[in-house]
Amino acid sequence: MSSTFYPCILCGTLTSLWCSRCQGTFYCCSEHLRIDWPRHRDQCIPVSQFAYPGPPEEEHITVTGILYPPDEARPRFVEIGLRQAPFKSAHDAPECPIPLLQPYFGDEHPQNLILAKGLNGIEIRFPLQIWYSPTAFQAMCPINRAIQHATGVPNINPWYGPIVVLKFRGSKKAGYTDAGTRDFTALLDYFLSETMDETPEQNP
Repeated sequence: MSSTFYPCILCGTLTSLWCSRCQGTFYCCSEHLRIDWPRHRDQCIPVSQFAYPGPPEEEHITVTGILYPPDEARPRFVEIGLRQAPFKSAHDAPECPIPLLQPYFGDEHPQNLILAKGLNGIEIRFPLQIWYSPTAFQAMCPINRAIQHATGVPNINPWYGPIVVLKFRGSKKAGYTDAGTRDFTALLDYFLSETMDETPEQNP
């Protein structure tokens, strides 16, 4: 197997040996590394600090969300695409992925609220994120039949347009996990007690 040779930083002799700490500076022998260490020390960044580059920016994954369609009588599970948020730097942990909601809201920028408490104010272990259109009423979107059917309240504080629900992986809201049938209880309680104008916590 062939090796790539680079000049020793101290004497210029071609070598394939490098500083094992940073793996970026070449020395023909350990003696030259020892001699150059007082200068090289300040520039020697351990390669382990760059061991977490993160996934490609455009990597897409999916999770199971809940769709309350405006023109159907019942909610259903749907696959929601996620795009990994860009990394601010190589040293930062990744931010929460970005949901790809264009299939449900088109070019509009939907808003969301966080449902962190369920029945009787008990905190939910995996908070729910409810996405909705803030202009659905003005745009004359239809009343959401799925929510209307679930609550049995046809005319009081109706929701309009599609509603998409995602489930956070934990209380820190750093990622998503698949929603399931157990999440319907907390959602029903919320839809019965809140309106779109009286939200507990909103995210832009």
